[in-house]
Amino acid sequence: MFKRVVWMGLGATAGAGASLWATQRVRRAVAGLAPDHLAIEAAGRLRRARHHVRAALAEGRQAMAAREAELRAQLPTSTARPVLEPAGRDAIRLASRDTARSARPVTQANTRRATHARH
Repeated sequence: MFKRVVWMGLGATAGAGASLWATQRVRRAVAGLAPDHLAIEAAGRLRRARHHVRAALAEGRQAMAAREAELRAQLPTSTARPVLEPAGRDAIRLASRDTARSARPVTQANTRRATHARH
C-alpha cells in the first residue's frame, strides 16, 4: 500500500511540474507574438540584413577594384589613356542624361524621317 502512495505522489508531482512547464512555455510564445515584440525583432533582423548587404557591397567593390587594376596592368603603356573618375552622383546623372539625348529609340517614325531626308 505504501508503494502505491509513493507512486501516486510522484505521478502527481510530475503532472503538476509538466503542467507548469507547459503553461510557462505557452506564455512565452504568446508574449513573443505581441506586436511590440514583433516590431523589435523585425528591426533587429533589418539591422542584420543591412550589415550583410553593406559587407557584400564592400566585398564587391574590392573585387571590382582588384579586377580593374589587373586589367589596367595588362594594357600597353603607349595606348593607355588617363581615365577620368566621375565626381560623384552629379557626374553620373550628367553622363546618363547625355547618353539619353544621343540615343534615340529606333521607331518607324524615326526610320521614315531618315529615308525621306535622303530623297
